[in-house]
Order: sequence, then C-alpha cells, then structure tokens
Amino acid sequence: MKKRYFLFIFFVLWGISVFGSNDKQEEVDFLLFLPNSSNRFVNEEQAFIQLNNLALYLSNKNLIPGQIIVCGYAAFAQNNIESVDLSRERALFVMDELHKRGISRDLFSEPVGYGSVYLWGDNANENDRKLNRRVRILLDDESPLFITQEMVNVEIETVNSGSVYEESGFKFPWLILPLLAVLAAIIFLLLVEWPRKPVYKDGTTNAQPQTPKTDTVPGPAPAAAVATSTMNLDEEIRLRAYELSQQHNERGDYRDQDWYNAVREISAWYTACGHSVFPDGGYWWASQAYGY
Repeated sequence: MKKRYFLFIFFVLWGISVFGSNDKQEEVDFLLFLPNSSNRFVNEEQAFIQLNNLALYLSNKNLIPGQIIVCGYAAFAQNNIESVDLSRERALFVMDELHKRGISRDLFSEPVGYGSVYLWGDNANENDRKLNRRVRILLDDESPLFITQEMVNVEIETVNSGSVYEESGFKFPWLILPLLAVLAAIIFLLLVEWPRKPVYKDGTTNAQPQTPKTDTVPGPAPAAAVATSTMNLDEEIRLRAYELSQQHNERGDYRDQDWYNAVREISAWYTACGHSVFPDGGYWWASQAYGY
C-alpha cells in the first residue's frame, strides 16, 4: 500500500512539473505590417516606439545566444508573392531594427517565416487580414504554432471554395492525457486491490484481512460430506499487534502483551463469525465447516 501511495505522489509531482514549465514561455511583443510589405508597419510611429521599448527591455535581460526568436506571419492573399518568404523577410526586418537599437545579432535565433495563417483573423476582410500580418518576438525557446504546408494548402482551398475557416480560441491540452491515464490506472488499482477491513468489537479495523481458501493445512478432521475452509490468522494477528503498539507510541516493551491481545481479539472476531480458532504447527488457524 505504501508503494502505491509513493507512486501516486510521484506522478502528481511529475504532472505539476510538466505543466508548470509552460509559465516560463514569454511572448514579448508583436508588430503589424501593411499588405505585401516586409518593411512598413501599419502604424510607423507606434511601431518605432514599440521597437525602442523592446530593445530597452531586451538589453536589460541576461540573455544567451539564440534565445530571442523572431517569427513572421502573413495573411492569405491571391497574388504572386510567396507568403513564406514575405513572412520571413518581415522577421528579418524586425531583427535588423532591433540590432540598430543595440541588440546583438548573436542573441537571435534563425528567423522563422510561417507564411499565410488564420491565427488571429479569418482573412475574410481587411480588418481580419491585417491581424495575421505580424511579427512576434519570443523568449525562452517558446515554440509558436507550427504551420505546415498542408495546413496552408487547406486554407487556400477553403478560401477558394467560398467558405471561411474560423479558428476556435480553445486548444485542447493534449499533454494532460498521459497524466490522466496514469491517475486513472492508480485509482483502478486502489479500487481493485483495496482490502476489505473486518470491524472488531472495539471499533478498530485490520488493514490486511485474509481471503478464505480451502487447502490441506492441518486441522480438525472434517466429518463426512463436509467441506472445511481454513485460513492462517498470523498475518492479521501481526498487523493487529502492530496497531495496538501504535496506540501507546511503541513506548515500553509491550510486544508480548500486544501479541496476546491481538490473538484474543482476532480469535474472538472469527469465533463470533462461526469459525473454529486453534493453534497448529506454531501458527494460528481459523476453520469453518460447510455441509453439502
């Protein structure tokens, strides 16, 4: 039982460590770009203020090489411009602007271009499309949503068919599934293996009852046409003696007295249930005859 509790605590702490690590990821800022442009912002004045503040913030952090990740995105548009190249050029432009403001190039990882996306707007109109023309500045090795070419192709087909894909704001936390599976397995084991506890006259319970079984352990000879169920009581007696020792905090040498008291209580309980209790071969046994 103690081992199962230890495993339960271990997996709970493991789950906390896994899901608590997400708090270390940080999106520092983002900037919006004009259509088909890799070097013009929606609001130039506001963007330069953002870049100045961003450079000041990054310069005051103890960063390591490659820790700043700059990711570019584009909105879907029917033109001849390659959206992946355009989004990457936007990321490079922001990196150059931050470098002009004193941020070392060594602190940047390779710029990432994700092409056309539907992450912040559904691209149905200009107000939605401009939200996807952005560059994000990330720290602590955060991995933004990975946009594959298959996803881009699906988006293009959706727009061409006249329907608009609306991204749900809810994202299922898939990482929680392994933890839930482990917890379910532990709960199942506890329910299946949890022992049945006989209640004694003083209200106490034994943590390890015995399962009745029919075997050939020496005992009183059964009569004809009578089956005898015999069980060894030593484990129950030992555990009850331990419970009694805990009641006086194991102070003093009460081991023999605790053992005798445990024998008396266990024997009385099984006798009340119709069993015959007897010692044999250095052990205590309980048997019950069943006619058939």
